[in-house]
Amino acid sequence: PNVIHTTTFIAKVTAWFVLAGTVVISVMMLVSGIEPVRAVLQSLWVAISGFVTGGFSPMQQSVFYYHSFPIEVVLMVLMLLGTISFVIYSEVLRGRVREFFRDIETRTTVIWMIAMVVVFTASLAASTLFSDIPTLLRRGVFVLVSAFTTTGFSVLTTNQLLTVVTSGAFLTLAMVMAVGGWAGSTAGGIKIYRVGII
Repeated sequence: PNVIHTTTFIAKVTAWFVLAGTVVISVMMLVSGIEPVRAVLQSLWVAISGFVTGGFSPMQQSVFYYHSFPIEVVLMVLMLLGTISFVIYSEVLRGRVREFFRDIETRTTVIWMIAMVVVFTASLAASTLFSDIPTLLRRGVFVLVSAFTTTGFSVLTTNQLLTVVTSGAFLTLAMVMAVGGWAGSTAGGIKIYRVGII
């Protein structure tokens, strides 16, 4: 494919995911009481940052500002979609959905993320920050997905990161960030493909 065709394809895929994310998050923000213009603009910013794994948030507290589990779930989905190779998107749009499940990066991502969630959650359990398992999993999984996708969104305050998060949790985050997302995606890192080969 030529450069124009490839660039157009990437722009269209990105636009569709950003639009869908913006609409869904806008509705969630409107329901939570944020005024309409602010809800739409902030939804647009976090949807773009989530999918293109940029992590820029309009609020200083990042995603923690919203205190909304549904918004966190939508952003995790957008971040994970942003780590998928555009080559795989091309295959899926051509009707070759099985290619997604056959791809080494799909299988490696599932295994890697399950292992890292277990290690990260166990590391966080040693801290005094989380008093119950649901909060521990909610915050831990979001931070881990954000690190894996190299997005940088956070649901922890800077003070919590500096004073309560254990050294084991930091080590896990560093490993996950170093690996990053899929080859041919917007995510950083050495790419999960290399982990799959290893």
